[in-house]
Amino acid sequence: MTMLLEVARWPGWFDDGAPTVAAAALGVAYAIAAGAMRPRRACAVTKTQLACFSAGFLVLAVALVSPLEPLSERLFAAHMIQHLLLATVAPPLLVLGAPTARAIRLAAPTMDRWLGVFAERTGLGRAWRFASLPVVACGLHALAIWAWHAPALYERSLRNDAVHAVQHVSLVGTGVCLWWSILRPRKAGLDARRTAFALGIITIFATALQTGALGALFALSRHVIYPSQSTAAATWGVTPLEDQRLAGMLMWIPGGIVNVIMMSVLFVAWLDGPARRARTALTVASGAIGLMSCGRAEARTVPGGDAARGRAAIVAAGCGACHVIPGIQGAAGQVGPPLKGVGDRSIVGGVLPNTPDNLIAWLEDPPAYAPRTTMPNLGLSAAAARDIAAYLYSKR
Repeated sequence: MTMLLEVARWPGWFDDGAPTVAAAALGVAYAIAAGAMRPRRACAVTKTQLACFSAGFLVLAVALVSPLEPLSERLFAAHMIQHLLLATVAPPLLVLGAPTARAIRLAAPTMDRWLGVFAERTGLGRAWRFASLPVVACGLHALAIWAWHAPALYERSLRNDAVHAVQHVSLVGTGVCLWWSILRPRKAGLDARRTAFALGIITIFATALQTGALGALFALSRHVIYPSQSTAAATWGVTPLEDQRLAGMLMWIPGGIVNVIMMSVLFVAWLDGPARRARTALTVASGAIGLMSCGRAEARTVPGGDAARGRAAIVAAGCGACHVIPGIQGAAGQVGPPLKGVGDRSIVGGVLPNTPDNLIAWLEDPPAYAPRTTMPNLGLSAAAARDIAAYLYSKR
């Protein structure tokens, strides 16, 4: 408790009253519902549900009431982390943690009837049934993500707290609709559940494609799309364009990995064999680790490149005059960044995703990708650039 009180005193926590009240109301409502259902053991909230909801609630708290919230209004990369938490991470956890309709009906039949009448008379029931259809939910989620990143609407959300709140609600809400259609199929039975999981794989794949495309748009753009977003970029030692590209890379790569892991989980669930349940965690973990390992191996391997020739090419080109380069005698230049651990970086030259082809292209002609860069065109041949890339990737 003392630690929680200390955390609450840190600058940036609970600065905005509206998200704090909304998060608190959600937590209190869930606690009341879980407490009301507890006496009826047949329909009580399970430990797994409670753990999933608690994790989702914690994600919402980090996104909305932590120092990430005020930082997100000034730094685009922080804003992108917040959007990933709200739209991608929190919704499936909240859906997994929600009590089933049958449990609510058994625990509080009077309240269930009242809510049913209210939903039908106001049209909310029909709207929910339509919005939670798999295709509709996928489309609404994509529309929310792209619409809120349109420059005019995005800039307005930064200036208007009410619009900003609507942005957050729509990202979480459409995400919940999407995952509700996957995890809470309307028909009971094994076949209906397997069909919902199969459709879920397709809808999450479509979501990964469109969010990846949007992330690539930010990462590869040569112009700042949201000028008012990057007021704090210089404080963190990056330019507004670098801030934007970092945000795009966060949406493109980590966001894509999260979606791939989710598709893997759905695939294992689709198999639905009792004998396979013990292997579920191992399968998903192995797939995630394998995916990350493949990405790192690609970043360190340059087909056709020779590290020994690359070392000689670096010495001949005089790269050590501007860079600190491991393994090169006298390479202690302070003009450019040190070149140790190039294979672990996400971006080459501050403008390109770190892949072997992009690094080779950058070495051949840096000004073609960043006209204002201080790194000149050294006239390297394609073969020499390939060898240098092989050498740089070999130095961890």
